[in-house]
Amino acid sequence: MKSRLLPGLCALLLLLSACAPQEGAASPAPEGATPTLPPVTGSPTAGLEETLTPTAPEVTPAFDAVPTPLTEEAIRSFYAQDGYKVRKLTSYEGDFLVEYGRSNIPHYSLLGWVFGETGREVQLTAMTEFASYEVTGPGEVTYTTTGQDTTVPYTGLPETVTLRVLGNENGFLDSNGVAVSSYTETAWADPAEEVLIGRPDADEINSYFQLLDVRVDVDGLSFSFGPDTDDSERFQEFFIPTPHAATFETQFDSDTRQFTIRFYHTSLASGPISEDGLAWSTGYSEYYDGLYPCSIPEGSLGEDNYFLTGATLRQDGEDVVLTCTLTQRAYRFTVEGGDLGGGAIPSLRIRFRDHDWEMDDDT
Repeated sequence: MKSRLLPGLCALLLLLSACAPQEGAASPAPEGATPTLPPVTGSPTAGLEETLTPTAPEVTPAFDAVPTPLTEEAIRSFYAQDGYKVRKLTSYEGDFLVEYGRSNIPHYSLLGWVFGETGREVQLTAMTEFASYEVTGPGEVTYTTTGQDTTVPYTGLPETVTLRVLGNENGFLDSNGVAVSSYTETAWADPAEEVLIGRPDADEINSYFQLLDVRVDVDGLSFSFGPDTDDSERFQEFFIPTPHAATFETQFDSDTRQFTIRFYHTSLASGPISEDGLAWSTGYSEYYDGLYPCSIPEGSLGEDNYFLTGATLRQDGEDVVLTCTLTQRAYRFTVEGGDLGGGAIPSLRIRFRDHDWEMDDDT
């Protein structure tokens, strides 16, 4: 027979249990006494020292290394493993600057830096046609290019670039793993020198362009280009391999100071884009909305600036020719490329500058 507690008795037992002091619990302090904190067991900073004490990062040589002791033969063998031929070795304070390349591409080379102590190798450049280069400090190289692009047949102004290896012989890199920093100087050309920018075989290629806009800026001239829409083949060729500005060449008459820019295979006028053209240029055509048909009048641009006066435009066969008179302040010029929309409207800026005694050491 199961026994049952009365409801009243159950409530009483629960009340007494709640009021009884628990084992190990602190007794209430007498009235008027100063309360005390329970004793602390162990060190209050236990485990904190381990958290706050800095630990030296583990160094893992995550780089390719030439076998040491470093010899010229070891360096050449190291690059030969990847099919490269070492063309020149320049020693500097126990390290080496290495020029190397492919045997079947004789005009283009790469540069690498090899640390003599550990053999750490750092690739400095991609394939480049160098006009010159020199070591300017530990892990620092300055080079000048010919202006020839190595991936497409395109010629630009020569560039001067300074490279610095980040880290040291043990391979310490920045947080993003970047091994080399670079600084490129603006390339300035003498107006008296003929300059060709673009495809060196401009007379033989089939790319055609429409001049969409031309303006006189505060320090030069600006141009933008689109496809020639009067012929379906010419229209399509503008996008192969990607839209780019027209090839141009400059000339200068020192007696009259007339500066001439000839844009090859370029028109001042084009009709509307056909339906087939719009369908073919999907992804680009939206950027031409409202630009065609396009017609830029021949004659004066109607503006001068600090460096040039009397800019005029004319169609000369399949080319567009701009002429202007340079002031005595137009000492050098540079060329900047850009894009006005979605890769569909390539642009060019020709900027002039005055003589600068800090930049120009001739006078």
